[in-house]
Amino acid sequence: MRIVNCVRGGALLGGAVVLSLFATSCAKGPGMNLPGMLRQVERIPVVFQGTAQARLVIPADASKQEQDGAALLAEYIAKSTAARLDVAKEPAPEDGLVAIHCGATAYVKGLNLDVAKLDPNGYVIAFPDAHHVVLLGAGDTGQEYVAYEFLERYVGVRWLFPGAVGEYVPARPDLTIPAESVRDEPRFQHRLFSGLGKEEKPEHKGEQGQWAKRNRMHDRVKFHHNLWQLILPEQYGKTHPEFFPILKGQRHVPQPASGKTTAQDVNAQCHWQPCFTAPGLVDEAVRNICDYFAKNPQATSYSFGVNDSGGHCECEACTAVDGGRTNALGIRDASTGYYTWCNAVARGVNATYPDKRFGLLAYSGVYNPPPGLRLDEHIVPFNTYDRMKWANAEIQRKGHAATEEWEKAAPVLGWYDYIYGGQFYVAPRVYFHKMAEYLRYGYKHNVRHYYAEAYPSGDWHEGPKLYVLLKLLWDPNRDVDQLLQDWYACAVGPAAAPYLAEYFQLWEEFWTQRSPQTAWFRRNGDQQYLDFGSPGYMEALTRDDLRRCEELLNRAVAAATTDAERARARYFLDGFVARKSEFEDGMPLRDSASTKVVATVVASAFDKDTDGWGNWQRDYAKATFTFDAMTGHVASGALKVDATGSQASPLCFTRQIPVTQGKMYRAAVWIRNENLASDATVSLTIKWKDEKGGWLGVGERSASADAPKPGEWQKLSVCFKVGTGERWSQVRYAMLLLTTDRTDQGSVWFDDFQFEEIEPGP
Repeated sequence: MRIVNCVRGGALLGGAVVLSLFATSCAKGPGMNLPGMLRQVERIPVVFQGTAQARLVIPADASKQEQDGAALLAEYIAKSTAARLDVAKEPAPEDGLVAIHCGATAYVKGLNLDVAKLDPNGYVIAFPDAHHVVLLGAGDTGQEYVAYEFLERYVGVRWLFPGAVGEYVPARPDLTIPAESVRDEPRFQHRLFSGLGKEEKPEHKGEQGQWAKRNRMHDRVKFHHNLWQLILPEQYGKTHPEFFPILKGQRHVPQPASGKTTAQDVNAQCHWQPCFTAPGLVDEAVRNICDYFAKNPQATSYSFGVNDSGGHCECEACTAVDGGRTNALGIRDASTGYYTWCNAVARGVNATYPDKRFGLLAYSGVYNPPPGLRLDEHIVPFNTYDRMKWANAEIQRKGHAATEEWEKAAPVLGWYDYIYGGQFYVAPRVYFHKMAEYLRYGYKHNVRHYYAEAYPSGDWHEGPKLYVLLKLLWDPNRDVDQLLQDWYACAVGPAAAPYLAEYFQLWEEFWTQRSPQTAWFRRNGDQQYLDFGSPGYMEALTRDDLRRCEELLNRAVAAATTDAERARARYFLDGFVARKSEFEDGMPLRDSASTKVVATVVASAFDKDTDGWGNWQRDYAKATFTFDAMTGHVASGALKVDATGSQASPLCFTRQIPVTQGKMYRAAVWIRNENLASDATVSLTIKWKDEKGGWLGVGERSASADAPKPGEWQKLSVCFKVGTGERWSQVRYAMLLLTTDRTDQGSVWFDDFQFEEIEPGP
């Protein structure tokens, strides 16, 4: 923990370096045992009036981290002061220069800094006397981080966002540092985002990764989908078919596509889990994992992560063990069998490798903690949920309850978050204060590992979001407003900062207050993450909002006073302007009495048959799709789905219809239901396909009825424009989905579907 939380960035001292040196022993800070430390030192000189007053000293046998850290310090101190500090291996000459020890030099080894008690990512900055400064990490990663800390804390460097334009290095003729000891370590051990670099252009490759590293992103525990790799179908499909699940009454041994292995075929990795009650499965898993650690002695963890997309075994033994419950997500609860198996495997592996840990995903069918069972102390469950949804008080209450149930079931917890950014959302999805709130709550309840699917855009349009998040993962008690104010001022300068701050405040208010009121948010219910494929959240956005956003960014550009500040302000303005067409394409068209029908493209009255409509449900669902000749809206005949056996999963009637870019359309259908669950939804959704029938990830359109009134016919209607921007260039077909979701009971009828080309009225 920190002894002193210093104001970051060394102060300029005008005409002279002020020093007050007392080389007597100091009072010991918490966890410190530093005899001979300076008791009172105002500042230690590093650079004075452009001249080096210190050198960087590394051990004679310096590690890569010690060498790289010293080189980085020399580089950025020179960028700031124009003075280049020498890097010398010990023993350094005694010529009056302050020695800044980067790592475990012989001198440092003679001090009792006791870094072994710190997390390996932690570090100490110490001031034994007026001539020595010590930068020592508790491990290799900690040695990297202490260099970053020195540059941020004393030089004022900020890596605001990836790339050269996002780097802030203040110019100063002098650099002096306060001689106040620092002892720090991360509160969250695992701090990792996925999706970085996905949208980087070739000339910027690696910049997002470097930015994340310098802001101390770090992984610690393996936990992703992995059981397909532990129990490979190619290896065990013929010799041990009993290791694979019974699904819909049949043994399911995954078969990779012709010419591919399971590792090469994502479909073969999904929709199935091992049979966790199969005799011999525990022993085989223990043998395979021990073999992995023998071949990879540097590995500290192994993943027990379930395969993606469900597919838990339905054999008599598994069904009996799991108890026939439904979990908090409304699907079959398979937790007891799975976590019992995990405990047995962990104990088996730890008998040979006692220090290894095992991460896993508390996800889908194993989302709930197992009733009456406590996980082995070496297991870290990552509970999966989009915690932006905690902007809704009731969802937050349920989330807190789930976390506290898991706290009883496991010694330490991980959180898997869905903070999706610009690769999925057009609007900057920022909620800084809600993030801080839930991270503090999580830390209080024993969450020590955090992972998020972030997927930031190439133009980094969420600004300080990931920067602030990484600072909070290091210390969730940091002041969010101070972090934001510092980021804005460093980015565009004090004069322009208020405009950039208001821009992101607008988006934070949009996401935390307005978007939870939309049908898009409400229909998501208890699902683990929001529907990023739909632009339905834009229902809460106005064109006045867009005008205000552009105005604020233009004012930030105008108010910036240096070239670097203007470049950063322009960076965000250009990114926003480039997205304007996507905003326009995503915002809903308003239907009215004056809307003109240009042509009817498809009309399905369902008076004789299904009229070419298909249907879809998940592999484990057992709902029934039929044509009902006796029921109809105006005349007899309608599509019908009986949700019994669906496990509350999505049930869709489907139809593919050709569309033209730039044209506007209206889709409408009449719906009726009986005996649905209270939180059921029925929706009309449009997704997109290319010329070959491949799915495209552009924004879907939808209209929905939350818990529709039973026995009454209701109309669902949605107007939309097929976009013309680059993201829409491959769209050739609209895929219509008439969807019933979040119910495992009751029936829904669909009738009198129309798909029309339209023009807005005057």
